[in-house]
Amino acid sequence: MKKFLTILGGVGLMATTATSVVACNKNSALNDLKNEMKKAEQLLKEQPNKPQELRAALALAVAMGQVILETKNVSDEVIEKTITTIKLAMEVLKITPDESVTPQT
Repeated sequence: MKKFLTILGGVGLMATTATSVVACNKNSALNDLKNEMKKAEQLLKEQPNKPQELRAALALAVAMGQVILETKNVSDEVIEKTITTIKLAMEVLKITPDESVTPQT
């Protein structure tokens, strides 16, 4: 979990310090980011019994996306990495059993 949060933090740091020139298809990438953020927020609402650490990691990824949306000069590469981070966090959340379910041995 620490490694996962470190990766999320690293992407967030890149997002907040990026000052690259924006490519022509930035609007498309930003729209993709907005769509993934909406999916992630919906998943968080639908999965209240998932482990809190994973829910927090996904919420952090969404917050990083929000920072990118508010930042003016962010490269497409940073946007794409953030989208990938959100997708990864969503997949991990989906495949992880609920906290209320105890594994059978």
